[in-house]
Amino acid sequence: IMTTSPMLIQHIRLARQPIVDRELNTIGYELLYRAQDADQIARIGNSNQATASVVINALTEIGLDVLVDTHQAFINIPLKLLFNDVLKGIVARQIVLEILETVECNDSTAEAMSVLKQHGFRLALDDLSVDKIYQPCVKSAHYIKLDVLSDGVDKLAQVVDRVHEAGLKVIAE
Repeated sequence: IMTTSPMLIQHIRLARQPIVDRELNTIGYELLYRAQDADQIARIGNSNQATASVVINALTEIGLDVLVDTHQAFINIPLKLLFNDVLKGIVARQIVLEILETVECNDSTAEAMSVLKQHGFRLALDDLSVDKIYQPCVKSAHYIKLDVLSDGVDKLAQVVDRVHEAGLKVIAE
């Protein structure tokens, strides 16, 4: 007797948004979770689950080489995952962990970021407002993503030189 098992079809739902330099050369892609195939905006009920979905699908189902080629993969990291050892088991070669703006930029965050940096990850602070540029976790970052819409171009222009002097790269969104 021959039996057949049903075929498992899994829909992978992620989006990628290019990150470019001032000459419009692609330096990386932000990998984003999408709850439904047609979603143009994120519908995230659980940020930990969304991040896990992006990471698992990017690393195992699709592959970073397919998603980002030789570029960097920026992946949003909520508070719980920042303090979880699961990230230490991931090969950090092309991954930039993007610490969400909902994570408080305090000493414990700075320490967690420092540990991840020692494991080879590059780190970005997402939507950091100009008034938070001197907070503790900034020194552990490689990139600062500044929010042009909330802070305005003139205010950002004042802080870019300070960010560069600190050895950080600026990403404006």
